[in-house]
Amino acid sequence: MAKQTVVHKGRYAIKRVNLNEDLSGYSIANFISQIRARPEHTSELIVEWTVVFDNGTGSDGVLRLTLDDSVTGAITHTSGFMDVMRVDGGQKTSLFDEALPVEFRGMPSDE
Repeated sequence: MAKQTVVHKGRYAIKRVNLNEDLSGYSIANFISQIRARPEHTSELIVEWTVVFDNGTGSDGVLRLTLDDSVTGAITHTSGFMDVMRVDGGQKTSLFDEALPVEFRGMPSDE
């Protein structure tokens, strides 16, 4: 099973995803990342990451995913599944072999 991602509720979250290819030929609008209640793309949407190229151009293949603290603070779920997708011609293609498990935790001082 894939490594679990932890998102702390009420905290700003940053994740970097290295796709190991030059992405400079794509627009950042071609990439989305979502956390859903179950691994299926049709399950309930919990939150959508803001996606940018980490170096500004995508030439290094790294996407930076962020969630604002106001967004994470509103999450009521305790877990979910995350995916990164490329959108071409309206078609979404998953870039992971399987959705990654996500655990939502309370503020670190509350644990």
